[in-house]
Amino acid sequence: QFTDYNTVVNAYHYEALKNMSYISLALSNISDHIFYKEQAQKQLQVVNKHLIHPKTKLYTDGTETTHNSLHANMFTLAFKMVPVKNISYVANFIRSRGMACSVYGSQFLLDAIYNANDADYGLELLTSTTERSWYNMIRSGSTISMEAWDNKYKPNQDWNHAWGATPANLI
Repeated sequence: QFTDYNTVVNAYHYEALKNMSYISLALSNISDHIFYKEQAQKQLQVVNKHLIHPKTKLYTDGTETTHNSLHANMFTLAFKMVPVKNISYVANFIRSRGMACSVYGSQFLLDAIYNANDADYGLELLTSTTERSWYNMIRSGSTISMEAWDNKYKPNQDWNHAWGATPANLI
């Protein structure tokens, strides 16, 4: 659910700030490194203060809703935003949703799962033969990663899509 302040957008902003901090450090620009690192820390604090539901310990989709989506929780876990004490809640929720994301989102879903040290579940998804799986791409006749899980989700998709190659970089 979209609200004025959304979890996924703010998670990406946090990740961008972290990456700018790393880049600045690699370039020996210490003042920028400190600036971006501080901004990332502030962003993390605000997100965790306003977007974690106090009872469920899950991330809501935004500030004006109590709805919890797979995306709000997988991106925050993938970007290492989840407080340690909440990781099991978020990981269990993610498990309950399965591969309810696009091929693009699968990279972040699996990053989240492995960040939660749930390697068995990660392997289960990587080797799945369901419709939302890399096996299904092969079953559909593709010899390289597809843009979507199946033609029924996107009939005009291409069959040469780098973002579908998640298993390759994870393995």
